[in-house]
This record gives sequence, C-alpha cells and structure tokens, in this order.
Amino acid sequence: MSRTDLIRVSALMRNRSFFRCHPPLKAGIIGVLSILPLLLAGGVQAQKPQGNRKPGTAAAGSKASISAGHTLFVKNCSPCHGASGQGSEGPSLQKLTLSDTAIATTIKKGVKGEMPAFGSKFKDADIKALTAFLHSIKK
Repeated sequence: MSRTDLIRVSALMRNRSFFRCHPPLKAGIIGVLSILPLLLAGGVQAQKPQGNRKPGTAAAGSKASISAGHTLFVKNCSPCHGASGQGSEGPSLQKLTLSDTAIATTIKKGVKGEMPAFGSKFKDADIKALTAFLHSIKK
C-alpha cells in the first residue's frame, strides 16, 4: 500500500458517515490495520541479516553522517516511523537488528505494500547516512 493509499484510508476512517453506509468495509479496514503492526514487527525481526556485519552492528558513523541521516529521516521517514523512530504508521526502528546491507536494501527497494522504495531518490551516501542515524537511535 503506497503512502497515498494510506492517507486516503486514514481520511476515510475519519469520515464516520461513510462507514454508516459501508459497515463491512469499515470492519475490513479495521481488521487489516489491526494486524498490520503484528505483521510488520514479525517481518522485521524475521529477516536474516545480510552482508559481512552481524545484526545491529555498524561502523561508527561520524557526527556529520548521523546529522545528515537525521535530516533525511525527519524529511522522508518520520511521517511513518515517528520523529525519533518510535513507530507510528510504520514500525519502530529503535530496536532494529538488521545489518547495514539489509537496511540499505530495504531503503532502496522498499517493502511491497508497506513502504515505498527510495532507491531513485537517495544516493548511496544518503543511504549510508540514514543507516548511521538508525544505528544511533537504538535503545
């Protein structure tokens, strides 16, 4: 589901009069939205790390790289993942255990039906900065 679709669904959910005429649709949307966090949480944890690094490890990002990643995150990722990566429409990223390679692949290719691909928007340096920022917010 694209971000535009999520915005439309959100707008529909706020329009209570629409659901008085379409109760089965309301039940279906609520059902899907209620299990989505469970699916996302399971999918993020079930992914196997790729690349040379162990899960959750990263080369220490410089302060400049982390700062650049934070700027990119706030502009592009925070609407779904929250201002500090705590999760909102998208899953929390504060306990992310994916390798740098897996994080970069997810950013580039997205997650079908859940997260758009940013490969054409970000350069490799941007993705490295985002990865450094994500490792810096681990709790």
